[in-house]
Amino acid sequence: MAALAETVSSDEAEVAAVEADAELAAVAAGHPDIAEASRAETARLHAGDAENRALWEEFLPPCLEVMESVYRRLGISFDLTLGESHYQPMLAGFVESLQQQGLASDSEGAVWCSSKGKTRRYRSQD
Repeated sequence: MAALAETVSSDEAEVAAVEADAELAAVAAGHPDIAEASRAETARLHAGDAENRALWEEFLPPCLEVMESVYRRLGISFDLTLGESHYQPMLAGFVESLQQQGLASDSEGAVWCSSKGKTRRYRSQD
């Protein structure tokens, strides 16, 4: 556990250094719409856009390698791993079912689900 705490502390220090970097802050300030652009690309991926899906499949293996290295360090193993994309073909029916039951509603161009007093955006519509 001490090694994990040390890694987290090191990662937090790295994030703080990046956030304090004036040059990076200037680059970020030059792209004020990047958060919205990221959300739009994510919405296209969730909608099944072929180009975004191809990019995701390219990015996925290195992401999984990093996550698996963390799980190994924690002594966690899985018999089967299925990502979000496995469930993508089932989402439309699932969302429709939630809406019919009154557990989800459309607002602000997205589907929102409420549970235990908290409301979360489930899926963008654009």
